[in-house]
Amino acid sequence: ASVQKAAGGQPWDSSVQDQVQKALDAVYHRDGYLQDKVTSLTHGAPQLSGTKLLVPINATVQEGSQYHFAGLTLSGNPLPASEKALQHSPLHPGDVANAELLRGLLMSVEMPYRSKGYLDAKIHAVPTFNRTQHTVAYTVTIAPGPVYHFQKLTVTGLPPDKTAAVMQYWKLKPGDVFDATYPSRFLLINKKNLPQLDGWSATYKEYDNTVTHIVYLTLKFKKGGLLK
Repeated sequence: ASVQKAAGGQPWDSSVQDQVQKALDAVYHRDGYLQDKVTSLTHGAPQLSGTKLLVPINATVQEGSQYHFAGLTLSGNPLPASEKALQHSPLHPGDVANAELLRGLLMSVEMPYRSKGYLDAKIHAVPTFNRTQHTVAYTVTIAPGPVYHFQKLTVTGLPPDKTAAVMQYWKLKPGDVFDATYPSRFLLINKKNLPQLDGWSATYKEYDNTVTHIVYLTLKFKKGGLLK
């Protein structure tokens, strides 16, 4: 049923089998069936439903073996904080190899790079399958890319006195290595320092120049809502 829901409503074209496979993966990979595949796909007569022409399909699925997690190794010279993230892994040896939990773990491994200005960091997890024992181990490498630097913060929506208060506690200065985790934490960290913002809410937008590797931020306030 979950696969049917995920695949339903997609446009009918030459990529329909890929769409069904992605829907299949989204469901089966959570349960450790990492080598599932659609082995055949047939369709019935199109049916008109309102303004849409619906095509019923029948897919034959080979789920393969259920795999269990055997471990994850960081290769190269990973950041200490990335290595520390493994200590809090939601996946443990012997667990079902849940792909969603793996993605969360990889995000935890990648996040320290973003805090060090590596906004283009790319993470690659290469699986090694033991088809006899039905286990999978991952070797993870990270390509950091260039370091981005902070350039300017623009505050909108606040009167001058409140804008000045925000700027007083904003710690990133032009030229600093950009900590991508800081903007989302700034108002929470300084909630006690900025009581004059009670009754205001804020959102931020980040503008990354991929040529100069400079970051501009806009912090937009409005009355009401939750401060975040």
